[in-house]
Amino acid sequence: MPIKRYFLPDNSPSHFHVTEEFEVYDGTTALAVDHLLNHLKVLLAGGGSQDVVECMAEHPRYAKQQDFEKNLDSVLLQDCIVLLQYTAKISDFSTKQEQRDALLEEMRVKIPFFDYRYPKDSFPPEAEQSN
Repeated sequence: MPIKRYFLPDNSPSHFHVTEEFEVYDGTTALAVDHLLNHLKVLLAGGGSQDVVECMAEHPRYAKQQDFEKNLDSVLLQDCIVLLQYTAKISDFSTKQEQRDALLEEMRVKIPFFDYRYPKDSFPPEAEQSN
């Protein structure tokens, strides 16, 4: 799995990118894996940061939970476990396509997809990075 290190200006901490390609055999599974990886990015980006709290607060699932930000890492971790369970069911070859589609929709309703480019994100988007 390739790991790249990026040095940021002004003595900021380094950033590392860990990349891997996942081979799947249908679009529904690809969307489920993307959703799971997106959530993992938010968890690993520093779930306790104010930017992540603001991003999550825009989703009714979290906004209605009183003081969700106090247990943010725990909430994100539990969401990742649920997403992993859904992804495993969706990717199972014995699951019919109609069931996969229904599971994906159920997963999306239960756990929102985050835009990883949360407000005030200072790290450049992948499209702007040179290899």
